[in-house]
Amino acid sequence: MRNFSCASLLLLALIVPVAGAATQSAIIVTDDAGSTLTFSEPVERIVTLAPHLAEMVFDVGAGEKLVGTVAWSDFPPAAKAVPRVGDSYRIDAERIIALRPDVVLAWGGGTPRNTIERLRVLDIPVAVLTPRDLASIPEHLEWLGIITGKEAVSERQAQKFREDLRQLRDEYAQQKPLRVFFQVSADPLFTIGAGHTISELIVACGGENIFFDLDSGAHSVSREAVITRNPQVIIAGHYAGGIEELSGWRQWENLAATKHDNLFSINAERLARPTMGILEGGKELCETLQRAREHIKGNGQD
Repeated sequence: MRNFSCASLLLLALIVPVAGAATQSAIIVTDDAGSTLTFSEPVERIVTLAPHLAEMVFDVGAGEKLVGTVAWSDFPPAAKAVPRVGDSYRIDAERIIALRPDVVLAWGGGTPRNTIERLRVLDIPVAVLTPRDLASIPEHLEWLGIITGKEAVSERQAQKFREDLRQLRDEYAQQKPLRVFFQVSADPLFTIGAGHTISELIVACGGENIFFDLDSGAHSVSREAVITRNPQVIIAGHYAGGIEELSGWRQWENLAATKHDNLFSINAERLARPTMGILEGGKELCETLQRAREHIKGNGQD
């Protein structure tokens, strides 16, 4: 299926009269995969197949419409009470059918294609939303506002996101550049490429991803490759389960990040999910890079 540009198709919403119902309108939208969906009225029953999609439904004020979601959908706290239909990669189709959703929201790049096709064979409407970059987050909020009838809330949230991101860039993007290695996991050693939203936030904070030459996905890299690129800062993301091990980098005394004691661990829960909350993680990331600059300056290498 051909790809469509974000703004022109993601926000496509044509309101047309429904035959035989002069006071009713149809809502016609196009998802990120180029599929067109038509609803006779705002959807009332939603199932999401990724934690960030569940969070976004709440972000636009439609949390009461969420009737099913997947494991790890834990934010906001109200999402924990929503019935589970599986996880991001395996779902219980019968359970979804029983929930009678008006639409299922799938994660482009995460939800398996065969899962999406299986649901469609069962005549369940599926919309695919693909978080390509930071700009796609407010677009998805507006899209969700259209199908849920929450346009006013979603537009306010989208505007707030854009304004908060602009302020973050204004405050930090012109700071002294720092070479940054973002450690997704330690064993095996994984990082992110230039097109990833975390990499975008690194740039917004005045940093430079040392693996800018890799694409937006997660990538396995060697310790030798990291050492060769000599980052001034190493940041490990951690989740609720614990903090990533950073002590292994201390044996490399000539590594710039080690010399300046710029080994940091930050909470990845907010940073990893492409929702309103990602800017909370972005703020922590920027503050971390500011501390790194202070360390470097304190070592007489301003």
